[in-house]
Amino acid sequence: MQIVACLPERRARVRLHQAIGSEYTIAMAPDWDELEGLIRTMATDVVVVDPAQKGRAEREPVCRLRQRYPSLPVIIYTEFHTTLAEALLAWGDAGACGAVFLDQTDSAWDLRRIVRLASGRSAAEQILVAIERELGPLDDEVRGILRVGLFEATRLQTVEAWCRVADLPRRRLYRLFRAVGLPTPKRCLQWLRLLHAAKALSDPGVSVEDVLLRMGYSAPSNFWTHVRKILGITPSELRWSVTVDDLAERFARICRERSGSGRRSAADTA
Repeated sequence: MQIVACLPERRARVRLHQAIGSEYTIAMAPDWDELEGLIRTMATDVVVVDPAQKGRAEREPVCRLRQRYPSLPVIIYTEFHTTLAEALLAWGDAGACGAVFLDQTDSAWDLRRIVRLASGRSAAEQILVAIERELGPLDDEVRGILRVGLFEATRLQTVEAWCRVADLPRRRLYRLFRAVGLPTPKRCLQWLRLLHAAKALSDPGVSVEDVLLRMGYSAPSNFWTHVRKILGITPSELRWSVTVDDLAERFARICRERSGSGRRSAADTA
């Protein structure tokens, strides 16, 4: 899971690394512009920022982040000052999902708790919720495998890589997916990567070029070919009109059709 942070206070950077560095990958940005650059080009799951220095709270940067990247959960990690009251309300209204205060509520346990809570609102989790809403509750093992595929969607380009990250033999992956009526792991991975791309493109601050860089496509034509062939939609539909919920419904329809054909084949054989 990828955390992107902008924390000018060194103590905050150190404590964040100590609390979650073994569990999450953390990329630090020196300023707001660099933070946005990282968000656009990295598959970011949670953002951690300090918008208040020496008691002077900056409301606009957090509000701008939420406007440009609404799919990203944002955590405020700053030093507490009595002057922060109005700013905290503004950040909450903008959609910040929580606040941690330096030297007061930033124990390792507190930091891990709030980051884990925020990760439950990440783009990958939102996509998984959409899939389960259409397919119904998934087997725990299958759900975990899909979750890995979504959180690592930008890095995984082959089934072999997916198996390595999920620590699962290739044959078992194929058997599991066949048993629950999912498409082949290769086709599922293609769907997960494109669902990730669709979710990223739903944020106004993310461009097609940003997504191509994230996903490792060497040419835009390859990406658009996958969109047409696998999702069955046009590039403009992916960018402007089709939602992740729409695509999750299409994915579920494919799974149901596959499941139905599997049952018919078994009946014919009998």
